[in-house]
Amino acid sequence: MILPFPNLRPFPGSARKSIPPQEALLWKIERTLWGGRLSEARASTAADAVFILPDQSCPLRGVDIWTGWLQASDWSSVSLLDRIFTRSGGTILLAYRVSANQADSAIFEALCMSSFHLREGDWLRVSHQQTLLV
Repeated sequence: MILPFPNLRPFPGSARKSIPPQEALLWKIERTLWGGRLSEARASTAADAVFILPDQSCPLRGVDIWTGWLQASDWSSVSLLDRIFTRSGGTILLAYRVSANQADSAIFEALCMSSFHLREGDWLRVSHQQTLLV
C-alpha cells in the first residue's frame, strides 16, 4: 500500500488505551454543553465566545448563546463520537460527531468543533460550531 504522505502511518486503534488527564478534562468540560448544568457550561466559556449553531441565522455571542440553544436543550442521551484532540501552545481544538436526542424528538447528529484557550490558568471555550449531518 502506498500512502500519499510517506511519513504518516495509520494509527492502530489499540495503541491508545488511556486518555491523558488534560485531554480528559477538556472532554468533560465539552460534555457540559450537552448534558451539564447551565452554570457549568457558562463557567467554562469565555464571555466573548462565539457560537455558530445550525438553527440560528447568525453567529451568537455573549448572552445570546445562553438564552438560545443552551437553555432549550434538554438532551436525554448524548454521545460524543469520532473525537479528535489537537493542542498548539495555549489553544486546544476538540472536533467530534455528536449524536443526541430529546424525549419525543428525532436524533440530532452534527459535526462539532470547540476551541479552548488558556486564560489565567483556566481553559475557556472561545468558540463552538455545529454542522448538521443530514
